[in-house]
Amino acid sequence: MKKSAITMLSAALILTLTACGSSGNEKSADNSGNEPVILTADADKVEVLYFHLTRRCATCNAIEDVAKKTIDTQFAEMVTAEKVVMKSINYETDDGRYIAQQHGITGQGLLLVAGSAKVDLTATGFMNAMSNPKKLEEEITNNINELLKTVK
Repeated sequence: MKKSAITMLSAALILTLTACGSSGNEKSADNSGNEPVILTADADKVEVLYFHLTRRCATCNAIEDVAKKTIDTQFAEMVTAEKVVMKSINYETDDGRYIAQQHGITGQGLLLVAGSAKVDLTATGFMNAMSNPKKLEEEITNNINELLKTVK
């Protein structure tokens, strides 16, 4: 029984992740035309990196909304001081793909990064953003607080 529940949960997560993808017919223009932006995680702040595709499902939008709301409400002073920064990155642009590759991301994802420390909340985001946003908010808050202990 436990094994079938895990199998069903895994299948649901895989379907959610693949359902969010684009059909492959759309092309997203790289709005810079310049060399790709090199994103380096500064050891003096926590970066919340939300990687998304051009077309997004309701769950993808919910992940970004919960993350942004959490950061703006729980870390307002840190946002003002630029100690916590959120970046929404379109994975389908050249710059977005380049940044994702730097962090080992191959699709949609939610990462918390401080220097070389990295916390991947992608699975937690997809499992909770719509059904239990409070859980995702708690995970984001707890992990940012831990990462803030490592920044200057």
